[in-house]
Amino acid sequence: MLRTYQASKSTPDFIKYKQTRAKARALVRLAKKRSWNSYVADINEPVSPSTMWRDIKRLAGKFTFHPISQLKSDATTLSDPQDISELFASHFSAVSADSNYDSHFLNLKSQAEAHHISFNSEDTSLSYNPPISPFELRSTIHNNLRNAFPGVDNIHVSMLKHLHSNSFDNLVSLFNVILLQGSYPPPGNWLLFPYPETL
Repeated sequence: MLRTYQASKSTPDFIKYKQTRAKARALVRLAKKRSWNSYVADINEPVSPSTMWRDIKRLAGKFTFHPISQLKSDATTLSDPQDISELFASHFSAVSADSNYDSHFLNLKSQAEAHHISFNSEDTSLSYNPPISPFELRSTIHNNLRNAFPGVDNIHVSMLKHLHSNSFDNLVSLFNVILLQGSYPPPGNWLLFPYPETL
């Protein structure tokens, strides 16, 4: 309905879109209510701690990653992770192959790829060379990372979201040094110590 309204910009299509969206939201609220009632009803029954924590994580929006153990390709069943990854790679490669696009797009693509991209250039007028702004980094942390699992550095997203302004400015400077100079800090030389906030 949204695409129909965007194409026509007519009042009747706008009304239909609003009605459809209201019905969808009502269904989502009803599903959430039923899920919550079902979870609360199960608490009274003897359940294992693992099952209860699994349900709590689902309600909190934290899903456990389950790697693909088997994948069927034609008449062959693949179980080796390397074979599965190769199958995915070949599929995505075929989807993005030049044979899927028309001649007009391929012409534009070849013209764009003919221009050399230099990330080492000091010309900040280029769209890909300006320094990272504090707004860009803050938006990335708050809008894109969500509650991502910490990496090998054990720095959680919530720690980045609550950085002191001075620490945040230092982080922006660090990323700009990496971007503009191609200079990475030696591994193991950066430590982050969380301190409780003083009242």
